[in-house]
Amino acid sequence: MVEVCVLSGFGFGCGAIREVNFGSPTMNRFYTLYILIGFAVFLLPSEVPAADGVFENDPNGFKGYSWDANVVEFDGLVLWGESDDPSGSKTYYFPNEPLTFGDINVEKILYSFEGDKFKRVTIKYRDGENYDGLLSALTSRFGSGRDESRFSHDVLWVGTHTHMILRYDDQFNIGVLVISQLEHRP
Repeated sequence: MVEVCVLSGFGFGCGAIREVNFGSPTMNRFYTLYILIGFAVFLLPSEVPAADGVFENDPNGFKGYSWDANVVEFDGLVLWGESDDPSGSKTYYFPNEPLTFGDINVEKILYSFEGDKFKRVTIKYRDGENYDGLLSALTSRFGSGRDESRFSHDVLWVGTHTHMILRYDDQFNIGVLVISQLEHRP
């Protein structure tokens, strides 16, 4: 038996493998090394994510409102919709709120609550230029997001308190930025 330890992108592990006889000690070492390198390459992720997608400064809320703030702290909210699910979530908007996020014009800003506690903000927008502007603003403020794109443009940030995803669909020319308390992410 040979004790083998491997360090990969998924962690560090050790174990025993049975020694195989390939005819000579030199060939045994060569094939053992070849197999170990193969395992190490297989275990390494194709992309090492480094710090992409991790907040440099977690906002822990939105526009000065902390996660779990009570709905009564949001003076002037108007009910937009209620959920029928057991969470009893309610979504509100400010009727006189400027529909901008930084310098970007947006269509709607919705605030969601569960049990009267602030949990999520959904910002709806249109146009690829607005996506590019939002991505640039978010990257400069929070660091590089992690690209989760499959069929649309999806960029993700995760912090100790906050989860944020910026999404844009070229085909339908619509996008959404969802900022939520970490345990209530979409």
